[in-house]
Amino acid sequence: MKQLRFEEKDKLADILKAVQDTPEEELEIIFVGSGLDQATLDNKVIATTAEKLGKKITFREKDLPTPSVPTNFAQDDHGFVEGRDVAEENKSALPTKPEETVPVVASAKKQNFISKLKILLKGPKWLYFLAAGVLFFVIGGGFAFWLLPSATVTIFTKAQFQEAEFPLKASESIENVDKEAGLVPLKILEDTVEDSIEVQTTGSTTVGTPAKGRVTIVNKDTNDKTFFKGAVLTTISGPKIEFTLDEVVNIAASPDGCGPPSPTPCEEVGADVTAKAIGEPGNLKSGTVFKVGDADLLAVSAANPTNFTGGTSKKITVVSANDQKKAKEDLLKKMQDTSRKDLETENPQIIIPEDGFQSEIVKEEYSHKVGEEATTLRLSMETKFSAKSFSRNDLQDILLSEITGNIPSDFVVDENNIFVTSEILDEKDGEYNIVGKIKAALLPNLKEDEVKSNIAGKDFGSADKYLKGLNSVSGFEVKIKPTPFKIFGILPMLKSKISLEIKPEE
Repeated sequence: MKQLRFEEKDKLADILKAVQDTPEEELEIIFVGSGLDQATLDNKVIATTAEKLGKKITFREKDLPTPSVPTNFAQDDHGFVEGRDVAEENKSALPTKPEETVPVVASAKKQNFISKLKILLKGPKWLYFLAAGVLFFVIGGGFAFWLLPSATVTIFTKAQFQEAEFPLKASESIENVDKEAGLVPLKILEDTVEDSIEVQTTGSTTVGTPAKGRVTIVNKDTNDKTFFKGAVLTTISGPKIEFTLDEVVNIAASPDGCGPPSPTPCEEVGADVTAKAIGEPGNLKSGTVFKVGDADLLAVSAANPTNFTGGTSKKITVVSANDQKKAKEDLLKKMQDTSRKDLETENPQIIIPEDGFQSEIVKEEYSHKVGEEATTLRLSMETKFSAKSFSRNDLQDILLSEITGNIPSDFVVDENNIFVTSEILDEKDGEYNIVGKIKAALLPNLKEDEVKSNIAGKDFGSADKYLKGLNSVSGFEVKIKPTPFKIFGILPMLKSKISLEIKPEE
């Protein structure tokens, strides 16, 4: 409440102007002194004027008597006292105002608002900026929260598939699918591939040199003996080791009864021999006794006067026939995979059955022959391939038409998750009997617009409860953009800002 103090020398017009210019709605007027002759009447005029301005006036009773009309004055409802209009007399003292068409009270309230605004504008300027900033933040934040966030909701469904196999026919002579006859067009594609492969060899063998030495052959028989080159000498004790004569040996007959204890010596001849097998076992010590060919040991024998030497051996890795075979099989498989990839790249909408390839080897070169020492084997080939192929769309269309009637009504086929293959059984007169195979993923038949409406503006918990209540839904994933809006845990308010993806769970 605003206090206004006046002295008895102050004019009524000044008092009324002060009441009008003071912005407060409640005023307390204090008069200093009580010598004003017309104090009571002036109070009435002040109160009437304040009421027109929409203000409440109180007077301090201890300074002036409570405003009332004296008993010797007659006042009517129009402000006349003793035959004179007091209000009219004081109109000249009041500030003149233009005529208004609005009610007095409404005008007073408007002036009061303007007065308050003027007081507010007299405050520090930083308050204006603070208020404007807060207002901008609140309004801008609201619009941003409403318009900016977008979300991609990926709904994962329980994996369900429809699989089937159907007997079909294929022919090079047709161009279009015949669903009623189960007939699809077949096309032959050709490709030539050159490639090479290097494999580790697995064959092994032992190589080395045979032992050599000289023997003395003794003939105790009374008949001449002749032993041809290559005749075999075999040890008569220890491991059986065979040697062959390097030359023809002729031994004359010996006297009857020659040799110890007779002083008459038996006929003998020296000869070079070579071990039949390679390796160290042929390095025999001197004094080893041998049987010569088929001769009776009591009639003919041999012994080495010195040690045999030169027998060596070692194990080496060589190319085996199996190495060449495996290299060829592996390279053909590699080249066929290359040809398949090339053909499918050039013809992205085809399907080539696993047994749809035929190959013709144009060139075949091995780096080593069978039995040659080598740790690796390199094979280079040039091969011409011909492949039987089907249009993926043709095969998919005819197979989908076969399984459509078996798909539950509340599911649809996932067009992005259909796998079709085929197998050729046999061929007769240019027509092939084949088996078409299909595996199609099924997705719940959800109404996307309805789902978006039910999750827009929902928190993640409510959205989770709703989505998991749908047919075959196992979970979901939400990606909010811009990312900071994710901290609120609320989906966009506008369903147009939500996109749905439905995927089978992995």
